[in-house]
Amino acid sequence: MRKDAFFFFVVDYKRRLETRAKKRLFRKLDEVVPLAREAWLEMNSGQRRPFVLQAKEYQEDGECLSKYQSLVRDVSMLEEARCAQANKTRQMKSLIDKLVGGAESRHELGNQDFYFISILHFGRTFIHTYQPAELAIVKYSLKCGIKEQLHLLINPGVISLCDEYSAMQHSKNTHALPIPPDALGLAYYDEIAEMVLEFTKAKEHPTVLFTNAQNVSIVESMLLEILEDHIDANTLYVSSLEELFYRLKQATKMNPLSFVPSMKMVQNMLNEDIFSNTIGISCQYHESRQLFMHCALSQCVRWAYTVSANCCSQMCIELIPGKHIPMDTSSGSGSDTSDMHITVVHKPKKIGKRGCSRRITNE
Repeated sequence: MRKDAFFFFVVDYKRRLETRAKKRLFRKLDEVVPLAREAWLEMNSGQRRPFVLQAKEYQEDGECLSKYQSLVRDVSMLEEARCAQANKTRQMKSLIDKLVGGAESRHELGNQDFYFISILHFGRTFIHTYQPAELAIVKYSLKCGIKEQLHLLINPGVISLCDEYSAMQHSKNTHALPIPPDALGLAYYDEIAEMVLEFTKAKEHPTVLFTNAQNVSIVESMLLEILEDHIDANTLYVSSLEELFYRLKQATKMNPLSFVPSMKMVQNMLNEDIFSNTIGISCQYHESRQLFMHCALSQCVRWAYTVSANCCSQMCIELIPGKHIPMDTSSGSGSDTSDMHITVVHKPKKIGKRGCSRRITNE
């Protein structure tokens, strides 16, 4: 029975009948209903009022209980998410400690390779995902500086009408890349995945890619969507560049009494982005439009330059222009590719246009 005013009257009516009879008269509440209905129809609004109020109180208590249970579920979910994030943060710190600490113990810190990644997107979609627009990864070591570069423009395919305006505004205010369906670059995620995995050697051993802390979750979500079935959960990680930078600052401290900056100071060093106007380090699309700060490739190179400028001198590593720091700006170039092999790969897109990717390697 629905727990309205009549329900509470039936319960009371049964109790009164059985109290007078001094025994149980009904096995089920439904058996009382025919008798109670006759009595209920003869009652006026004043007589019914106590049961109406009782039903109203029950309904309010039920709503409060429902809200409380919903709140408990929300708090529980938030706590689970917080714990998951805390565990993930600890895991990333542990991976960085093993990466840097292991290289230190082998006296190979200068030769240890690190991967910096930047993925630009077309903004946040209606379903709270991000559609990639440009991907860049730089392979870097303290001793050699920038060793290899992978750069891709990406066409994520059809974009919904509700996302089109926000994508257009985001592109206009940042990287200025054409939005889908006119986006440039590769459209086949399987092909992009193979290029990323080959470049990072993630199929051979677990690999950590570093990006700025505020974009770790965004980059990770887009990268996992691209890689999808090509890797498992323990193959490739995305972690905080700030955490790596801080750990490298600690590791490259030659004098035990010398000053080590705090995590906040390390973050400020990256945020200052003193190489943001360097020419010659962006992709062709952004270089020609002088959008140096909004190029994924330029971003990765600038991170490499910042790490080099702050860590290499402590290890007595000579800074090589174009590898550790920008080239002489008077030459109009910020990255030395004289001893690198540049391969331009043209691939057809699903919509019939052509995209390109660039990979630069030492050879």
